[in-house]
Amino acid sequence: MKHTCKCTLFFIFTLLSTVAVAASSVWKVSSGEKQMYIGGTFHLLAPEDHPLPKAYDIAYKDSQSIIFETDIEASNTPEFQAKFLAALTYNDGRTLESALSKDTYKKLSVYFASRKIDIAQFASFTPSGAGLMLALTELQLLGLRPDLGVDTIYSQKAKADKKMIGSLESLEEQINFIANFSQGKDDEFILYTLKDVEKIPAIVSDMKTAWKTGDLDTIEKIGAETAKDFPDMHKALIVDRNNAWMKKVEPMIKSTVTEFVLVGAAHLSGEKGLIKQLENKGYKVEQLK
Repeated sequence: MKHTCKCTLFFIFTLLSTVAVAASSVWKVSSGEKQMYIGGTFHLLAPEDHPLPKAYDIAYKDSQSIIFETDIEASNTPEFQAKFLAALTYNDGRTLESALSKDTYKKLSVYFASRKIDIAQFASFTPSGAGLMLALTELQLLGLRPDLGVDTIYSQKAKADKKMIGSLESLEEQINFIANFSQGKDDEFILYTLKDVEKIPAIVSDMKTAWKTGDLDTIEKIGAETAKDFPDMHKALIVDRNNAWMKKVEPMIKSTVTEFVLVGAAHLSGEKGLIKQLENKGYKVEQLK
């Protein structure tokens, strides 16, 4: 049976019971006496998910530079929010209803109505935008908030502590990835997102467990399902970005400062994940506890 909701959540966090002495989603990467840290993040969390695993603070305190996927602080500005919204909406007369089949639009309308939301407020949204709003609606109902996510927490800490802050890609690149979420398969994307939506609480719980314990095998299984159902999306959002990031991450290992790189946990798992790529290049990779 296909776990289709996992596909969408995997990318959005792209996108979770912890034992007493569990591993974490933080790794120390070293070459001789030079080192850096790389940690998998969960972009939206709830109050009960805090405090975060201690491995994050260990890596943070030992690092002089904190590197995120993109500029976290800038992503919260009105200017970025306007660009983000523009990327998720039509400006050429098309509408969400005209972009979807009648059957798909009706099912999406029924879903939003069940959440006491009028689909009319998304009239100008693209299918990618509507799918994102659907997933965010469910995550918000679970109490998950971006201000409690790993990235936001450490961005604020790094700024307060006056640590060096960097990013692996621009905000414009992130906007482009999200804008092309459905990869031209609009009806399929929406229907996959709608299917088994009631299972999202259990799926999020599983993803949190995998993230907290650094269970890359489980994260990879979720990714394998996504790659099978949406291979082009998986390549664009995970594989291609990993390869581009490696060109920036590898030089950090031998730099004069210690960096702590924080990226979505989905980018660490699998043969093409950052951890495996670093191991294949001969670096010493140790999972923190």
